[in-house]
Amino acid sequence: MEKKKLFVVILLFTSVLFPLKVAAQSPSTTTQQLAPLSAKQNARADFKQKLQTIRDARKKTIVEKIDAKIATTNKKTTDKMTLALDKLSAILTKLSQRSAALKAAGKDTAGIESLVTLANSAINTAKTAVAAQVLKQYDITITTEANLKINVGTVVSQFRLDLQAVHKTVVDAKQAVQKAATELARITGKTNDSATNAATTK
Repeated sequence: MEKKKLFVVILLFTSVLFPLKVAAQSPSTTTQQLAPLSAKQNARADFKQKLQTIRDARKKTIVEKIDAKIATTNKKTTDKMTLALDKLSAILTKLSQRSAALKAAGKDTAGIESLVTLANSAINTAKTAVAAQVLKQYDITITTEANLKINVGTVVSQFRLDLQAVHKTVVDAKQAVQKAATELARITGKTNDSATNAATTK
């Protein structure tokens, strides 16, 4: 029965899917990072030590797989988000360039300039959130074998909430860029898709 419950946790965990993409960032080690790094190392060492106390081999294997899956999923998801934000930044740069050209041609570009500024801010906010998520480590705090389901479930739930929060910032950035593209379309008289395509090809 315990095995079945733990597999339910795995299924819930693997249901987390995020379509947006993004390039991994490699944080540099600074003096300020040494203390958190030590805390992470201690947490990881404690997890590995407590893991050895699980007598049921099947449960132990499941916990190990969930632990590895969290780390793998966090990296893959943040990589995708980083790439998505890089693409949004490139699109926004093109939109800004098109806006400057329109302004030089005598068009009123105050609206799109404001939206470009907001979109740039949204992208920076998302990049900061993604960079913080990259550094996060999720170690399962093992108390007793009887509480494994609770211990694992708590960490998986927190991981899902964190990813959802970061994903929202990426979605917000995408929507902000789309608003800027829509304003460009309004000024040029093109469709939103045409404006976006123009921004990415010119």
